[in-house]
Amino acid sequence: MKQLFSLLTISLFGFSAHAQILVSDPDRGVSNPCDCATSFLDNSTPNFYDTGGSGSNYGNNENEVITFCPDAGGSKITLFFGTNAGFTWDVDATDFVNVYDGTTTASPLLVSANSSTHPSGISAGVTTASWANTSGCLTVEFISDGAGTGTGWEANVSCGTPWQPMELHCGAYIGAGEANGAGDIIDDMTNRLITGALPDSGYVNVCLGDSIMFVNKTVYPYEPGGSMGADAGGGYNQSVYGTGHTTEWEFSDGTTMTGDTIWFTPTSRNGYFVLMRVTDSQTQFDILTSKIRVSTIPSFATCEAAEPNICLGQYSELVGGITPGDTAGVDAVSSGFTIPGIFGNQLFLPDGSGQNYQTDILISGFPAGSTLQNAGDLVELCISMEHSFLGDLEMMLQCPNGQDVVIFNSYTGNGLVAGGFGGGGTYLGGANDSGSSLGVCEEYCFSEDGSALPAWVNGYNTVAASGPSTGSMVEPGTYNPEESFLSALAGCPINGNWTLVVRDNLGIDDGWICSWGITFAANLNPNNETYAPTIVDEMWQPDPTILWGETDTAIIVVPTSIGTHGYTFQVEDNYGCSYDTTITVEVIQGPTIIPGDTTCTTFQFSNTYVPSQGGVSGGTWFSSDPSVISFSPNNTFINPNVSASQDGEYTIYFNDNVCNDTVSATITFISEPVAILYGEDTICQNDTAQFYTYSNWGENYKWFGPSGTLISTDTAAQSFDPGIHTLVALNSCGSDSAFINLVVESCAVPNVITPNGDNVNETFYTRYAEVYDDVILIIYNRWGRVVYKTETYDNTWAGEKRNGKPVSDGVYYYVMKWDGGSKDEAGTITVFVE
Repeated sequence: MKQLFSLLTISLFGFSAHAQILVSDPDRGVSNPCDCATSFLDNSTPNFYDTGGSGSNYGNNENEVITFCPDAGGSKITLFFGTNAGFTWDVDATDFVNVYDGTTTASPLLVSANSSTHPSGISAGVTTASWANTSGCLTVEFISDGAGTGTGWEANVSCGTPWQPMELHCGAYIGAGEANGAGDIIDDMTNRLITGALPDSGYVNVCLGDSIMFVNKTVYPYEPGGSMGADAGGGYNQSVYGTGHTTEWEFSDGTTMTGDTIWFTPTSRNGYFVLMRVTDSQTQFDILTSKIRVSTIPSFATCEAAEPNICLGQYSELVGGITPGDTAGVDAVSSGFTIPGIFGNQLFLPDGSGQNYQTDILISGFPAGSTLQNAGDLVELCISMEHSFLGDLEMMLQCPNGQDVVIFNSYTGNGLVAGGFGGGGTYLGGANDSGSSLGVCEEYCFSEDGSALPAWVNGYNTVAASGPSTGSMVEPGTYNPEESFLSALAGCPINGNWTLVVRDNLGIDDGWICSWGITFAANLNPNNETYAPTIVDEMWQPDPTILWGETDTAIIVVPTSIGTHGYTFQVEDNYGCSYDTTITVEVIQGPTIIPGDTTCTTFQFSNTYVPSQGGVSGGTWFSSDPSVISFSPNNTFINPNVSASQDGEYTIYFNDNVCNDTVSATITFISEPVAILYGEDTICQNDTAQFYTYSNWGENYKWFGPSGTLISTDTAAQSFDPGIHTLVALNSCGSDSAFINLVVESCAVPNVITPNGDNVNETFYTRYAEVYDDVILIIYNRWGRVVYKTETYDNTWAGEKRNGKPVSDGVYYYVMKWDGGSKDEAGTITVFVE
């Protein structure tokens, strides 16, 4: 921010024509102060002399001291030693006038002067009681030696109440709102200058819609009762609003307000330049600036879903991100504001005699190394001022490296520049010719623009003065400078101290520079200030479909339903303002196919669902064994026929082009069954036959017996009546696959054997012994004794005992078991040998 510099000097206050004081007279100190309201009011004529008075020289070896103090009607004493308009100054080079800032010679020395060190006298700006000197007194010491004398001086001593400096401070309080500090009683003005400084000339950071209460916190230390107030009670009240001061507020959007406390609500997301102008009852004003920075909506442009369109069951990564390591994230958006003008402050131009008065502006913020290079780089210099005698003035603008340009030279003598145009008694602005108080300042601008009026050296128009004194003033407007800006200032650096120098060459008439400013070309720098809030915090709003990373800047989401799903990412900036964006994920149904099945030859897929999006659709079929499985008409047909070159269980896959999702079904291809009879193909009546089919894939088959009767749906055993039976096995395809002819015999056990060698009915024969190899046969006689036993009967018992001898004819008993002992039969057998 441009720093404001103010050089305030003190006006000369008058005296009565009857007051004639010699340096050797008694003090006009605290016990006998100057009458500031009457005798010491006028500052335009001499009233203070050396020991010789107005007609004689001072003497050799003099040592005189006199103190001047103000009474309650004033606050400061001012001395003026000059060489014109009735004033004389002739002090030998070996003699000295010493002026002290206080009541004794032990007070701080303001100046030690003679005609050698100060040929034109001593300016009132130098010999005025300082603000640190609360007594307001000055002490004059005159010392002469014996080497020579002079006519001495005819000077002026006056007192009065000059402008009292104000210490401007501004506070700002954010009302109820979102920004940091809103609603509390702590000053929210952030100071960018130095640690420990009062919080002004800084920034207020707010959210859009927040209201700010600006408070004038100016301190008035020099008013009566103030910490630096005059001991004599002089001075004037400044702290009471309305009678002591007024406060005006200007905002860069054109809003103006008055009052020590005002409320302002920004309406747009940019910066606002705030100017507080405090004007006291004596028309002194001072300016303090501050700035409002309104939070900007951050850019969420890089916050996005990696996959904004997904299929149900798939996931997507959503990226928010603000940390330096994030590859994508929320970007703060810059804003700014124009600082309206580069300006200086008030400068008093007291009566002077060859005195220079100057005020500085510190300019910064232009690109480093920027210099004036072209016509129009310095657009204009504007000065708001009033002065009662143009003829004694010269004005010059000096750039940071010491180069200067003459704005005008009206003094015809040898001043800053020899030989001016002689403006005489023409006023600048509405001058106050009867005293040092402020008249009416008018604005005079100096520019080399083609529309500017000629430089004053070439003439000017006058109009009636607008101030309290009657006279003519140079007509306010825009004029050419007397010397070209470019020719005089080419190469001047723009950043740095720019100084406005005013030379008052005559000890009559005074005036004021109320304010002044410099405008540079916008192409050098539009005098804009930019800012960008910093993102300091972030979070995702909770959602049950966030799978991972809810506390991170990136999350993984798995939506659980079809449709549009929104996920909200919220950030907060360092102003305390919150913003969010919603990232949407569109979920569509993925591909679906019918579940697996069993088939004999080919399988026809149907009702396949294929997602379509943005003109993309379709997909590709493939299998776990592409050498066996084939698709007809091709593997991109939505509902193809699938066939296998050999039986088996195969996984068939479909991958769609939109979701890149793969679904599958298991298809079992089977062939005709192979029917197998377990054991013999001839069995006994009431016995069972075991039969089954051979299949690698667990297919259930149906068996049909005589007359097409369903006898089993799986591998089974069955009993049949005697005869030849055809058993048929059918698979799920509904076609005959295998036939088995089963012979069923009665297998009756004989009750008589005749082992007589005729080869007829020679042995105990049973069909069971031919079918089973585990037939147990036990023969008992009628007394229950075992005459024969075997566990592997093979139809060879011909009526022998275990010792091989034939049994006697008769009736015997048998017990027979087979099929693991699960079946048995018992009865009688008669052995008869014919």
